Amino acid sequence: MQFVNQNKWFYRKFYKKSGKIVLGFKNLYIFPNLFGLYWILTLITIYILGINLENNLTVFISYLMIIVFVISLFLTHFNIHGLELISINQKINFANSEIKYRIILDTKKIRNNIKLKFLNEENKFIFIEKIVERKIESLPIKGKKRGIYNPDIIYGESSSPFSLFNCWFYWLPIENFVVAPQKKKGKINKQNFKGNKNKNKNFNNKNGDQFINIKPYREGERKSSIHWKSMARSRILLSKNFANENTNDKWLLLNKNLPIEKALEHLCFEIYNHYQNNKVFGILLSKNEFITPNKSEKHYQKCLTMLAYFNHEKI
Repeated sequence: MQFVNQNKWFYRKFYKKSGKIVLGFKNLYIFPNLFGLYWILTLITIYILGINLENNLTVFISYLMIIVFVISLFLTHFNIHGLELISINQKINFANSEIKYRIILDTKKIRNNIKLKFLNEENKFIFIEKIVERKIESLPIKGKKRGIYNPDIIYGESSSPFSLFNCWFYWLPIENFVVAPQKKKGKINKQNFKGNKNKNKNFNNKNGDQFINIKPYREGERKSSIHWKSMARSRILLSKNFANENTNDKWLLLNKNLPIEKALEHLCFEIYNHYQNNKVFGILLSKNEFITPNKSEKHYQKCLTMLAYFNHEKI
């Protein structure tokens, strides 16, 4: 049950933005649910009938219902009192697919029948039947466009054990989540020079070093090292690596002949494919936006994050 409109200014009084929250008297709210209200109405009716009929058994039943009601109030509150929720680093998600936002639930005792959701996600509760120890849960979020997002407010509730009360809380976690472009197979520009395989052509600099690879051009490098042929294809300034530099890099380049979002989707597919196949790769989006080749998981996450951040106005 949500008794507060999140669009109202006073709604901010009901939650706190933090890395973790320990549920207690300051952040838990409790009120009879619909069944609880019917329970109250029933016990009042029974009590009035018992008084009017002068029937002690009927009055005793109404007293017993009051006791159960009060006990339920405390048991429902203490079912989630002391539960700790912790915000953690999020896995990178992809555009237009369901997003999973992970949180840690930590407890020192058994908790039963807890529901969690983001307030802006209608009918997307996750139901946790039992929490015995520290565990990770994932809350679903509807698919979004690529970008970096702050999470919405998490709403949690429990009515265990007698379902007479709803005890609920609000929490705004601090960890944002990254949505990379959708993965779509398509044409991208690649540069992968492992050596000079063409014996009929000489790719040497003035010192006689053999040209084997390219890399992003940096200010201060010689103009003679610019790889003009690659620049004509990708419209990105690149420079040549020579054999004495002992490099063997593979670069995935943004295809600037396509609309930016489509090009990013194709590049995202290649990044995912290279990572899954344990291949070394780097990405080059613009003159100043690139990541040098690697194949670690951290490198993979970094590449996808750059795609999510990338602004087409910078091209």
